[in-house]
Amino acid sequence: SAPVFRSGLMARIFTSVGYCMNKMTPTKMIADFIEMLRAQKGYSPHTCRAYRQDITDFLQFLATNERVEPDDIKINAVSDKHVRQYIAALFDRNKKSAISRKLSGLRSFFDYGMQSGFISIFR
Repeated sequence: SAPVFRSGLMARIFTSVGYCMNKMTPTKMIADFIEMLRAQKGYSPHTCRAYRQDITDFLQFLATNERVEPDDIKINAVSDKHVRQYIAALFDRNKKSAISRKLSGLRSFFDYGMQSGFISIFR
């Protein structure tokens, strides 16, 4: 049985993925997000690399499952089912603490996208 994560974190991820990206590729959005972490929040290069890799891994997981390129991922098509599948796949090769960090990075990424206007309400 999979460990239960804080419901607030999961709820924010699941809520965030119901939004749509406005004319920006995931790669560009990740680059802007990482630059914001570095410049505005003062995150270390190590933390920025980890966040970039975690978000890229999620998009690669989606791309593989959907048989598309990562930059062709439509954020508005990502559902809680996709996130749950990703979490299940993570349990095969990660500790709970690593999974929590990866999910925290995803939440931050989606929050940044909404706050910066790269992701807007679609529904």
